[in-house]
Amino acid sequence: MRIAARCLLRGHYMDERAERLSIALTTVFRGMYRRMVIPAGPLYRLPLPANRKFDRALADLHLLVDEIVAERRASGQKPDDLLTALLEAKDDNGDPITEQEIHDQVVAILTPGSETIASTIMWLLQVLTEHPEHAAKVCAEVESVTGDRTVAFDDVRKLSHTNNVVVEAMRLRPAVWILTRRAVTETELGGYRIPAGADIVYSPYAIQRDPRSYAEHLEFDPDRWLPERSKDLPKYAMRPFSLGNRKCPSDHFSMAQLTLITATVAAKWRFEQVSESSDATRVGITLRPHRLLLKAIPR
Repeated sequence: MRIAARCLLRGHYMDERAERLSIALTTVFRGMYRRMVIPAGPLYRLPLPANRKFDRALADLHLLVDEIVAERRASGQKPDDLLTALLEAKDDNGDPITEQEIHDQVVAILTPGSETIASTIMWLLQVLTEHPEHAAKVCAEVESVTGDRTVAFDDVRKLSHTNNVVVEAMRLRPAVWILTRRAVTETELGGYRIPAGADIVYSPYAIQRDPRSYAEHLEFDPDRWLPERSKDLPKYAMRPFSLGNRKCPSDHFSMAQLTLITATVAAKWRFEQVSESSDATRVGITLRPHRLLLKAIPR
């Protein structure tokens, strides 16, 4: 969250606000997951402790976003970041986008900076531990691209194998493993009639492990994302950021962030899993290792 806030919403006290945002989002995510898997409807409006905690966290999240936007407007500053772009954005008619649209976009972009990115980083650390041959290949790629300097944003497009390692980790262990959509009109899907207003639950985790789409679908194989191999994949076989109007708006930023973190970590350390570590998966609004304990050894 702190990385996302610093990169996308530069401003005073952003580290402090990032901490508050992270705390609020943790509670909101738990509440969202509960509401998604147990659609109890009116029960979530009762003044129960869990409901009140969720409502307070959600209110604090929106209040923090409003504070950040208001502070930027009052400062008159225009740093080169996402918030400046939103404040200067125009709609199709050439008019400034509304305050609500600015607010909603900031929320949508900050959200992946917390739970989802953190979960994916944990899976990537596990991948680097379990597949030292690919960790070594990432290290060699970083050295060939950067020499002795620190890896930088401009290097991302050159780190092709590192990117493929990230994508393959996200295929097998997508942080966002379950999503919902609501049918806006009556339609048919897979031979089933879907009435208007119906909520549909689907799983990127299942889609991205479908043996009809992937040969050796349970194997970790970053080379499956080489252009000559990936061109034959079905169109929607890999969509970790979703697609359409509900696609994650920070997908490019998230991929760059994950690639840079993987490259930096793999170039400096190799990892060993310690005996107290567990390979179990913790299921919530995201998937993440239940108890991943590693020893970092300098290269």
